[in-house]
Amino acid sequence: MSFLEQLGKKLSDVGQEAAQQTKNLADRAKLSNAIFEREKQIRGWYAEIGRAYFLAHSQEEDTLCPKEMASIREAIAANEADRQQLDALRGGARCPSCGAAVAEEAQFCSSCGAKLSQGAVCEKCGQPLEPGAQFCGACGAPAAPAEKKDDSHWEP
Repeated sequence: MSFLEQLGKKLSDVGQEAAQQTKNLADRAKLSNAIFEREKQIRGWYAEIGRAYFLAHSQEEDTLCPKEMASIREAIAANEADRQQLDALRGGARCPSCGAAVAEEAQFCSSCGAKLSQGAVCEKCGQPLEPGAQFCGACGAPAAPAEKKDDSHWEP
């Protein structure tokens, strides 16, 4: 075998080895990605099972994970308080039917179409009254007694 033939064979062998290593790398990446995607799905299913368990047992004291259940209830309550503060800063509110953010002046929810109750207005001049106001800030007329309202609230 001549020198050039030996060099050609050596280059061919190196090329085949490089091609095999590239194929192995691609196969490993494909398998790793498939494993990662399935593990992501599994984590999602675990989360959904946990959510379903919480919803089914959230009011029970004697549950599988009482500390975690209490922590979730506390976090939901804290989120609701923060949402109310955020809504107040934005000048909006939440739809009592679906929980979507709505503008304070909106009459209907843009997400579910539910009719939104409007705040109290002065019977004399029609100006909006501050919550809990005894008198109108615009004309000084006494505010009508507040009607009893349902204090139930939406939770996710």
